[in-house]
Amino acid sequence: MISLLIITFVVTLIYLSTAERMQSFNMLIAAQGILLFVITYIELKDLDTWHLALILLETLVIKVLVLPYFIYRLLIRKHNGSVTPLVPGFLSLIVVSIIIFLSFLVSYSLHDDQIQVKYFTCAIAAIFTGLYLIIVHKQIFTHMMGYLTIENGIFLLSLAIGNEMPLTVNLAVLLDVFSSVLILGIFVNRLESFSSLDVDQLKDLKDS
Repeated sequence: MISLLIITFVVTLIYLSTAERMQSFNMLIAAQGILLFVITYIELKDLDTWHLALILLETLVIKVLVLPYFIYRLLIRKHNGSVTPLVPGFLSLIVVSIIIFLSFLVSYSLHDDQIQVKYFTCAIAAIFTGLYLIIVHKQIFTHMMGYLTIENGIFLLSLAIGNEMPLTVNLAVLLDVFSSVLILGIFVNRLESFSSLDVDQLKDLKDS
């Protein structure tokens, strides 16, 4: 079951590399949140009830409900359209496929019994796919999607250390998500006055 969920998560990374509509990006990020919710429940169901409930709650509410709705309401509803990468879609597909393959090789070369390879592979792939999305797009919206993909990769990286997740890691994951909400909240609200979401307009983000 876990392997199927991990494979599905990797497939969302591939779709992100070729997506052309803002709504498609948002739906894929929400889908990743659902997958992380199910993965977390299966992997950490033996964890202390309070800690498990805390992680599941922030995963479901923040990653699946709040952030996608927040992005849709403030950005997609106003600027809905296509995104234009700097490279062709087929090239992005090849690059992300290579990223996933290299992540697999790196993970299996570690030879560390304390690291769960399946999570570590997916986490590294998500982090570098997010970075790639930021590099090959000029739209601020797509940069945020890349940032959220990196966030999901960091979440999976926390799961890679095993079922006995320390409280400090739980709090780190929670703080990471809420800091994302805070940053995106300020960021997006400042962008509402722009007619487009080109990253070049960032130079106009200054105090009035």
